[in-house]
Amino acid sequence: GAKEEALLKQTAIRQSEQTIVLMDSAKVGMRSTFRICGLEEVDIVVSDGALPESFLEECAKHRVTVL
Repeated sequence: GAKEEALLKQTAIRQSEQTIVLMDSAKVGMRSTFRICGLEEVDIVVSDGALPESFLEECAKHRVTVL
């Protein structure tokens, strides 16, 4: 289920050298039942180019590269 999927993703992030998130602007602000990770654990966000400025500022604060 969703809980197991979240745990699998969390484990993969902990064991990886680099975390890359594929994210379109429709996902910003959406809430989920299970938290996977925060921006402090992300290295790169690959986006659709329409992410809000506030999200981009948070990425910059956490030194996340946005492509």
